Amino acid sequence: MEFRCKDDWDKARARIEAWWENEIIDRAVVAVTAYNGRPRTEIPAPTSMVERWTNADYLIARQKAHTDTTYYGGESFPLMFVNLGPSVASAYLGCELAFAETTAWQESPVITSWETWLPFCFDSQNLWWRRTLAITRQAVEELEGISFVSITDLGNSTDILAHLRGPQQLLLDTLENRYDVEWALAQITSLWFQWYEELLAITRSRQEGSCGWLGAWSPKRTYPLQCDFSCMISPQTFRWMVMPEMERFVGRLDHPIYHLDGPNAICHLDALSQLPHLKAIQWVPGDGNPSARYWPDLLKRILAMGKGVHVHVPAEDVEPLIDEVGPKGLFITTGVGTPEEAVSLLRRVEIATARAAHRGVA
Repeated sequence: MEFRCKDDWDKARARIEAWWENEIIDRAVVAVTAYNGRPRTEIPAPTSMVERWTNADYLIARQKAHTDTTYYGGESFPLMFVNLGPSVASAYLGCELAFAETTAWQESPVITSWETWLPFCFDSQNLWWRRTLAITRQAVEELEGISFVSITDLGNSTDILAHLRGPQQLLLDTLENRYDVEWALAQITSLWFQWYEELLAITRSRQEGSCGWLGAWSPKRTYPLQCDFSCMISPQTFRWMVMPEMERFVGRLDHPIYHLDGPNAICHLDALSQLPHLKAIQWVPGDGNPSARYWPDLLKRILAMGKGVHVHVPAEDVEPLIDEVGPKGLFITTGVGTPEEAVSLLRRVEIATARAAHRGVA
């Protein structure tokens, strides 16, 4: 596959493929973007907030304009994130979506009684599912050779259920209605694969591999797993509630990666370490916390589990992070001001990788 804005994709692809297999070719994997200096094109936004999030013509035009003015250095690549908000699959099962300028959310929970909702019934004509399909199809067709198109943020079973039931009520259910919770999660996970397979088939019709919302491309089947609800439950509850779905996910994906978000989620790392087919973990420190560079012990712990580490840090933190943790297993994303700064950073990454190898850290 070739991109008109990235003539070194073959080299980038090889480094990413090696990273998935816990190998390193010549340096740490670093995806760095910059403004390339070309005149920016202003794409008029629809007046309706719903249309701003779901009008395929507008979203594709915006992606083309962004790609035209972006320098993709290292292992970065153009990617259109089909974004209808987090855990949009809850809308496929009945939640109503609301949209603002920079975020979307689910309206009031819809499951008021387990007796009237189980088993789940998915309507393939659901408005939000049809819109997801339509945006993905059009984007894949019109962006061929220009940009990858992601699989949307479906969410994972527990977070989807938390939107459907309401997080507070679901917390009570973990104490009072465990059987219903387990049954619901099993059904949602089965539906999840139905949605994933259909979207994957669409994206693969015009592009190689697969990619989810966090931007970790894979030549095979990948998706960023997560559980935001996990920050509210104990490790013991996580094991019976979340781990069964994670075991199903990692068993059917070739390159699964887990999105570990915030300090309150770290307590579940021991459970995640027991998933041998989980390839990598993305660490996000959370708002108000220092960047991933300042969590070296946590990153080393993940690497010692045999998992790759995916982090986003400011450009000034890239070299110190490699010096502290070592280059092998790292996938770093960052941004700089100009293409020249990006090239300079990648040269320094090569030096830092060699320096780590000399110290026996690589």
